[in-house]
Amino acid sequence: MKAMFFRLALLVLLLALVALLVPSGMIISTGYAEFEFVVPGQTPAPEEETTETVSGFEDVDAGYLAPLVGGVDPLPIDKSPGYAPDPNGYLSDREYRDDSIAVRIVEGRAYDTTYLVAYVTVADASQIRTTVAGRHNSEDTVRGAVMAKRVNAVLAINGDYYSYRDGGYIIRQGKQYRNYPNGLDTLFIDDKGDFHVVEYASRENVDAFLAELDGEVINSFAFGPLLVRDGKRVEEIHYFDIGTVRETQRMGIAQIGPLQYMCVSTEGPEDPGSRGLTVEEFAELMETLGADIAYNLDGGSSNTLVFQGEKINSPQNPKIRYIFDILYFASAVKPEE
Repeated sequence: MKAMFFRLALLVLLLALVALLVPSGMIISTGYAEFEFVVPGQTPAPEEETTETVSGFEDVDAGYLAPLVGGVDPLPIDKSPGYAPDPNGYLSDREYRDDSIAVRIVEGRAYDTTYLVAYVTVADASQIRTTVAGRHNSEDTVRGAVMAKRVNAVLAINGDYYSYRDGGYIIRQGKQYRNYPNGLDTLFIDDKGDFHVVEYASRENVDAFLAELDGEVINSFAFGPLLVRDGKRVEEIHYFDIGTVRETQRMGIAQIGPLQYMCVSTEGPEDPGSRGLTVEEFAELMETLGADIAYNLDGGSSNTLVFQGEKINSPQNPKIRYIFDILYFASAVKPEE
């Protein structure tokens, strides 16, 4: 009994001595700080599993994810714009609907970062369109909102800024502008509106993909990497020169069903209250949001999400980069004269 009191007294004395020797405010290595004192015979408490909380996506009405019923005339596959959105189609500052397209935008939080996800359903694949600031293969740039207004976009996002880099396999609105696959994961959107990604694109595997494709490629993007494949995030993230491990603004597009898509824009460290995402975190977010296939586009200050003719992502960030290209969704309903 005396021996037990002696050991307890010695322990108290040692703790007091440590308190005197360690200066106030000194940081102790977490390798030691994580030591847990366990009373003999007591079962240690199990470690809590920590999982990232993703909010916002559960607020989406299932109606926005349902196929649109009713035939519309396809838009021409060329540089022409879509039809002007119906002013009465704007149900709120985050919603639009007419007989050919439904859009709903939801805000959420993940990885200490605010993000916007735009759910889009179209009636025809021709409503997924692209345009550039000026001439293809030029250095022309403008604000994304300017391009979106030119083409009557209901919703628009930035593209891959392919003019900034050499190479790539590039098709826009059915016309080929480059045939130099350069190893980047390449997104192909076909005439049915379906997404396909050729990983580590080379001339050989691109030619093989095109030979097997049951349809025609309307648009392609050379950026990446592929984030989600067959509903599961890609484990072996392809590390290209895009700051994959940096926490920054991200932009991605995903297919979630036939003619159903989502565009995800995250904030970054220049936005108050947000730290930004790495590419691996972005892939996890896309998987959680329900992507079947998801692809990373140009991010950072190029990150642009336009609705009602205005850039709506990162509203407290004053930096707005002029960009080269956009992908947009257009109405196929001709306005009444």
